[in-house]
Amino acid sequence: MKSTTAPQGPSARRRGSRSRRTVPPWAWAAVLVLALAVGAGGALLAAPGPPARVPSANEAALVRAHDGAARLAAAARRVASGGQDGTPSAAAAPTPPAAAPAPVRQAAGGIAEVLDLQARVLGASAPEAAGTSGATAAATPTATAPGSAVVSPAALTAQLSGSAAALRGDLAGVDGPTASLLAAVAAGQQLQSERLGAATGVPSPDAAAAPSSSASPAASTCPPASGPSGAGTAGGAPTPSSTAASSGSRSPAATAPAARGPAAGLAAVQSAEEAAVWTYTVLAARAGAAERPGLLAAVGVHRAQLDALEEAAGAACVALPAAQAGFALPADAGSPAQVAALETSATSAWSDLVGVVAVRTRSAAADGLERAARRAAAAGALGSPAASAFPGHRAAQSAAQSAAASPAAASPASPTAASGPRVGDAP
Repeated sequence: MKSTTAPQGPSARRRGSRSRRTVPPWAWAAVLVLALAVGAGGALLAAPGPPARVPSANEAALVRAHDGAARLAAAARRVASGGQDGTPSAAAAPTPPAAAPAPVRQAAGGIAEVLDLQARVLGASAPEAAGTSGATAAATPTATAPGSAVVSPAALTAQLSGSAAALRGDLAGVDGPTASLLAAVAAGQQLQSERLGAATGVPSPDAAAAPSSSASPAASTCPPASGPSGAGTAGGAPTPSSTAASSGSRSPAATAPAARGPAAGLAAVQSAEEAAVWTYTVLAARAGAAERPGLLAAVGVHRAQLDALEEAAGAACVALPAAQAGFALPADAGSPAQVAALETSATSAWSDLVGVVAVRTRSAAADGLERAARRAAAAGALGSPAASAFPGHRAAQSAAQSAAASPAAASPASPTAASGPRVGDAP
């Protein structure tokens, strides 16, 4: 049977050949490569990123401390500026809030300065936590914007004391140096609470109670002593001024708190407190009738501190050295500068002690620091905002002084906004 299809001529064959070669082979390869690239890109976009690093206990505690100081500073500034109602904003109040009295506003302004220094130094002391995504949220899940609510002076007094108590609650979960810093911040905030309470006539709550002289050391759980205490007494009578110069240490070669053990830290506090008892006793004997009661009251405060120290040493299973026989007083022992140095020595020794004792003894050491700071404030030894922000903590005070001398940074509303030298940096 014959085909009915007409045979194709040369021109038709050439047209068919060109139509089949319209898409060259390399084009299909390019399409395949492009498809693979798009698929790989989609897979990369869909792949989850690395998990956010969980901040350490030290970092989280420092971030909490920073955020708390920043919020309190903003509230103090509001009180200082005249707002004192307890509503979320002044505009929501049915009537404009009455400004706090001038002494209260002045106190609140000084408190805001102290808290700002705390926030700046704390923010710079935890750079990794501050720069880690999610660290702040993990550390402060219920944080609110600083200054979002106007508080009364009485409410701010309670908030300062409550923040100090929360900081003391973090001492057991951090390392020694961080505990020493947090304890100083807590003491500073408690004293600022009492400062505002004195201005408003509202007592500050949660102050560290005076130690009880009837409390007995927890020595029953300690192993029997194998020999005499290694901390001996130096020949001759040390001077209170030399005690202050060595930060309460019996030995001039005493190292930084982080390198000392509990026995050396306890002995340093004992030396500083004994020097204070001796000095105030001698000054009371020399003073007139009008000045003697105040000096004897100071003797009682430092004797109570020695009682608290003995209890802490018993709980730490450390035998304190024998009491010093006496101290050689300088000619100007009763001058304001010498008294301030005496109280600064005791406060610094207690601050160092927080960082070197075991966790179970930190709370007692922090209470001793708060009482020492209160006495130092009464003696005029915490005259600068830096000293008031970090009572007894010399490294933090140095960082705060550098921060105060530097140009004002952004408002420390968050760790990333805080700016200032880190604790331990050279000023």
